[in-house]
Amino acid sequence: MTLVEGLAVLIGGLLFLLGVVFFRRWQRFESADVVSAEEANTVDGGVVVEGRVREADGTVEGGISGEPCVLYSAEVQQKRGSGTKKRRGGSDGYRWSTEASSRGSVGFAVEDKSGAVVLQNPGEATLSLEAESVELADTVDSELQPEVDRDSSRKRYREERLEDGDEVSVYAGSTGMRDQGRPVLGDTRDTEMYLLSDTGVEETREKLREKALAGVFGGGLFLAIGVYGLLFL
Repeated sequence: MTLVEGLAVLIGGLLFLLGVVFFRRWQRFESADVVSAEEANTVDGGVVVEGRVREADGTVEGGISGEPCVLYSAEVQQKRGSGTKKRRGGSDGYRWSTEASSRGSVGFAVEDKSGAVVLQNPGEATLSLEAESVELADTVDSELQPEVDRDSSRKRYREERLEDGDEVSVYAGSTGMRDQGRPVLGDTRDTEMYLLSDTGVEETREKLREKALAGVFGGGLFLAIGVYGLLFL
């Protein structure tokens, strides 16, 4: 086995497994009942609720940006490699490696026209949010501070946030509890998944499906190349 063939098999296997994970997420999200907030406690198993984020227990500051939000996931990334310039523009030869990460959240509600549901321990959910590069606040999360270098061009700072008023779709299960009359959803024994997305139901389905297909077919292609090389070259 050569190094190239071995890497192809390894990368293919990892991509394929990642695709399977996203396929299972998509399958659960696709098959779940989409219910109103008012109906959330009346359905067994996992349900999908779509609405707007509403503060319930105040806010937390984004770990890098310092912006008020109800949930964030932040990363400090380091550029690795040479960054060799291509002849026709662009650059390659480098990759972004995560050096430190942190999460923070407070309890919040998801509101639609029928009412609202409260999310239990939203920081434990799988996130499907849009990450963006952000400017450093004067003070950043203590878990990230050791990797922060304000003068380095080889560092970037990425953050995903949910703020009051943001669109959100949640896949979760009914806990059977109520908070000020509002159903409480969370990670229950019946759901096998707890997912938060910053897009509507249809866009979230499409996003999960695309990631599943990319992983399965991309991983399968790498595996095929590696196996072919092992057997015939």
